Amino acid sequence: MDRPAPRIHRPPRVGLLRIALLIACPLLVALNFLHHRSTELGDPLGVHVDTGLVLAAIALKWFVLVGSVMVLRSWLEAIQGRPKQATFEVLAMGLPLVLLTLVLAVTRVHWAYRLSNGSEKYHSFVSADDTFAVQDANYSRVSWLWQHGVTQIAESLLVFLVISALAMLGVFLGRRAWWFPVVALPGILGVYSLLFGLFVIDFDVFHGDIWSGAVLLDLLCPPYVEPYSLIASLYYATFAASLAWVTICRGRLRSAQIEGAPGAIDS
Repeated sequence: MDRPAPRIHRPPRVGLLRIALLIACPLLVALNFLHHRSTELGDPLGVHVDTGLVLAAIALKWFVLVGSVMVLRSWLEAIQGRPKQATFEVLAMGLPLVLLTLVLAVTRVHWAYRLSNGSEKYHSFVSADDTFAVQDANYSRVSWLWQHGVTQIAESLLVFLVISALAMLGVFLGRRAWWFPVVALPGILGVYSLLFGLFVIDFDVFHGDIWSGAVLLDLLCPPYVEPYSLIASLYYATFAASLAWVTICRGRLRSAQIEGAPGAIDS
């Protein structure tokens, strides 16, 4: 009796888009940091170089956003009818974003003033160093929220609220829920901002938030807006890289399960 032909092991197929996202995400953040540093130093390499950094950052931003939506569609299809898988992958994507939020919270004193400019003011919440406190009528309230940890918790929970809502739609609707981040995300951030009032638009824009206001305002101004595009790029890149990695790992696991199915003979 002839023996079955030996199984040939092939590396799991990984979408080129996912690999491209993993490469583009750190590049997007790097370009934004370089632009910001160039602006701080007065464009030492010339305005044309700085303009090139901005244009490259805009192109990468939209590649990451559009690419994320495309990968998101396959993820939503994969979790349809699978709530346990969705829960695990929500944690896998949400925890890096929460960690980023907490890092920004801990280091706020170091970046808040540097990211402020002629019209956008980030509070450092260190009264001796917060030069914008006396200008913001909302300062005493947002300062209290920050000092008591309310803002840090709210900004972290918001991450899981957005991803969990997306996953829930994916479980019930699958690929058809791809429109959620495109249409609903600005609305969710807008409602959240109105409820908590962590940033106010007066004669200037005063910020007591960590990321919600930056991402909202960056989405409302598609090309580029200082300093929000820098903060937003950190979240775009972290989400896109986490999403790409989760889908890559799921594809590898599925390939391993197929190869290890009963009746398969390994070489």
